[in-house]
Amino acid sequence: MVGMAEKGYATVEVTLRSPGGHSSMPHTDGSDIADQLWHLGTALKLHPTRTQLQSPVTDMLTHLVPYTSVWMRPLLKLVEQRPVRWLVGQLFRSFGGREVAAMVTTTLALTRIRAGVADNVLPQEAVLMYNIRLLPGQAPIDATEHLQRAVKFAGVNADVRLVEGGSSWPGSNVTSPNGRLFQLLRTAIQETWRFDDGQPPAVVPFLVMGATDSKHYAALSHGGVMRFVPYAMNKTAGDLGLIHATNERVRATSFSQGVCTYLRMMQLLAGSGSELQSASASASESGSGSQCLV
Repeated sequence: MVGMAEKGYATVEVTLRSPGGHSSMPHTDGSDIADQLWHLGTALKLHPTRTQLQSPVTDMLTHLVPYTSVWMRPLLKLVEQRPVRWLVGQLFRSFGGREVAAMVTTTLALTRIRAGVADNVLPQEAVLMYNIRLLPGQAPIDATEHLQRAVKFAGVNADVRLVEGGSSWPGSNVTSPNGRLFQLLRTAIQETWRFDDGQPPAVVPFLVMGATDSKHYAALSHGGVMRFVPYAMNKTAGDLGLIHATNERVRATSFSQGVCTYLRMMQLLAGSGSELQSASASASESGSGSQCLV
């Protein structure tokens, strides 16, 4: 999976205010912090961010057509058409699980809550921090305005503020998978990585959910950016849960193959188009990855 775009990032602070008082006599008019939290959470559930199935997720689906079941192929072949795009987007959001749903929505995650000064005192203020990941084409101000609308709908006493200071940026531009460089990278991957039966893996474009350092270099690359880390991740074995977790690690074999992948990519970049064609043909005929010792 090669990231042809990545989500943007924003942190929005929502400050709720209440008269406070003694905990033995909580408010009955909905003005306490607990009720306001409930109303705001309900408003966000009733009015979620818009579902958008767009490139590079549509590119991913069209590249997956040869590898999917027969009944899925007609649907994915038509994914660029508006009615089909809408249907697939809704299916992703409703039934795809959290990883798939995040491909078609700007996500809002409540990550921090700060409130209260004592066990027997109703808080007069609560500060909520929402971490937001923006789809390509969306900016931090869009997320701020969405939370402002939710606050208004919930009827709560709150201020909404985008946290500045380098902690927010828009969703990236989308790099086309139709260019020569994507084809070069796909060749480098398929020459280096093989399944046990000797077959190369599928190489497809996709949307990166997290943030990478590529945003610092995007302005230097007129052709776009490809985000790819060449190491194997076994979701069934729990490798996904190791990311930024205790004992985060990469398998030794994956590390050496990653070095080989980068080496082969640089060799292909230094070569010509004819070298790419001959390399692809050679790899296809051999049925095994290129030889690289690390």
